[in-house]
Amino acid sequence: MKKITNVINLIIILLIPTIFIIDNKNELIYITKNKFNEKKVNTSLLTLEEEKLINEIKSKKTSENEEVKSTCKNIDEESVRIEIKKDNNFVNEEENIDNKEKNNNVVLVNGNVTNIDIYVGMKINANMAAYGTDCCSSNVQLQGRTASGYNIKTNGIYYNDPTYGKVRILASDTKFKLYSIIKVTDEIEGTYYAIILDRGDKNIGINRLYLFDLVVESQEKARVEYGVHKNVIFEVIRVGK
Repeated sequence: MKKITNVINLIIILLIPTIFIIDNKNELIYITKNKFNEKKVNTSLLTLEEEKLINEIKSKKTSENEEVKSTCKNIDEESVRIEIKKDNNFVNEEENIDNKEKNNNVVLVNGNVTNIDIYVGMKINANMAAYGTDCCSSNVQLQGRTASGYNIKTNGIYYNDPTYGKVRILASDTKFKLYSIIKVTDEIEGTYYAIILDRGDKNIGINRLYLFDLVVESQEKARVEYGVHKNVIFEVIRVGK
């Protein structure tokens, strides 16, 4: 019986290390599993880091895209500015051409156009009539008064301009400013300077029967001697005073 007990004890003693080993193995396995789990956790953490990195890359790309968009927008705005500049240059070029035409003294012939801006250097080929210093009222006291206030009956058919000296006197429509200076080239009377001091009737003006009305000594002379002078060249020398 004692031998049996000893054997059992021996077996138990022999089993304890085995159990311990097994436990250790289990623990090891557990630990290994824990390590594996830990590794999996770490792997998961690495994935998050990667995701974070990816997010940073995405953010950077988004920022770059925004920058590209901003650059494109700036390019578009610059393109618009260039186009506007081109348009402005085109408009300015048209204005320059227009100014060149003005400077080249383009001769305008009578036509259907009445809305014309008057400028220095402008030339117009038209007809001219005349009226006397005793025009245009049956009341003698009212005769000779012009729209500018200058009295042609009292002062005669000439006006002394501070710049151009002794000049003839014209009546025009309201498109021409008072005190404008006109160079008249007439095949009959030659070339002379005149100043606009009066307003004409409905027959006087651009695209009307006569462009200007010239002051002469009397209504009789205007009717009998002067009549109508055709194809006279009028060049604008000064607009207004």
